Amino acid sequence: MKTFSGLGVSAGIGQAPVLLVEPAPGLPARDPKGDTDDDVARVTAALSKVADRLDARALEADPSAIGVLMATAMMARDPGLTSSVRTHLEEGDGPAHALWGAIDDFCTQLTAAGGYLAERVTDLHNVRDRALAVLQGLPEPGVPAFDSPVILVAEDLAPADTATLDPELVRGLVTAAGGPTSHTAILAAQIGIPAVVRCPGIREVESGTELALDGVSGTVLVEPDEQSVTQLSDRAEQRPAVLDAAPEGPAHLSDDTRVLMLANIGSSSDAPTAKSKGAEGVGLFRTEFLFLDRH
Repeated sequence: MKTFSGLGVSAGIGQAPVLLVEPAPGLPARDPKGDTDDDVARVTAALSKVADRLDARALEADPSAIGVLMATAMMARDPGLTSSVRTHLEEGDGPAHALWGAIDDFCTQLTAAGGYLAERVTDLHNVRDRALAVLQGLPEPGVPAFDSPVILVAEDLAPADTATLDPELVRGLVTAAGGPTSHTAILAAQIGIPAVVRCPGIREVESGTELALDGVSGTVLVEPDEQSVTQLSDRAEQRPAVLDAAPEGPAHLSDDTRVLMLANIGSSSDAPTAKSKGAEGVGLFRTEFLFLDRH
């Protein structure tokens, strides 16, 4: 039995065979440049098709995911992206390379901002990969079809893929990249799918291999024995009792250092729930959801 360690971002225990999500095809071998206006129109049409498909997915998604999918569609329709594509075309790039370069420009800015904004790079890469597939006449990348329980393993998962997953069939998610405030991590927790991110080496595991994971500790077991799975489950069952037994009031470390317990909320209605669970305030308020919920 082999053990991987990552960052647990969505609580729960999951066990099922691996379904490996293959990476997007990337840049084409040939990318001839044509008339600049024609190439801009081609890229814009591809981005528009991606945005339309994301909007269609939003209609099928869990309510908590609709805002994320709409926001990603807005990225694909951003006129600033089209303007950057034109700049790269005028510098001599073909349409696929111009799109790649334009997305990279925005990703560099987001990465430099760090934190929550840096994790939006995954959303932009998803827009890029889907649009490149459209330009090449290929199927859009994403989760392959399946009809039995699986644990999805990928380099990273796009919100568009995570938002429509069925927790009855998807027993867990494990990604090599990602972070605790990525849209994939947040959606997995809202939908109720155990998830582990930043798990290096996990893509070496082949499809069909049995996995068990703990979405709190970040432990991932490859071909686990019955005793190891039982230990994971026992620890998970003990956690609610430990939390219930925790003292109420201000939080302190064992050396009496004061620690603020702050909640991540997406609407004003989340605030009373956070308070009832011991939060003293809000650490991250997802204000984009307020914007997307208005006409």
